[in-house]
Amino acid sequence: MFKSKPRNWTRQRVVAAIANALDLDGAGNHDEFDLFVGRPLADPHLESLRLEILTIAQSEGQPIPGRDFGPVAETWLRQAYAELTQRCSD
Repeated sequence: MFKSKPRNWTRQRVVAAIANALDLDGAGNHDEFDLFVGRPLADPHLESLRLEILTIAQSEGQPIPGRDFGPVAETWLRQAYAELTQRCSD
């Protein structure tokens, strides 16, 4: 079976992907977020974030009306976005 090589994403790109999921970027789609969750990342910290959101999103029930995520995933994404944004500005 073919295994994908982990991608070398930066913290800034992960921030952009989470912003994309939260519709903060005005893209009108979640393509960047889908790329984020779609394949493993080389950075262990960013990979743990990716796996955590996958676990939360897959275990949660119905999304918030008009959203793609349930309330737990939505809250997690907002917290992760705030933390990563803060770290990027340090």
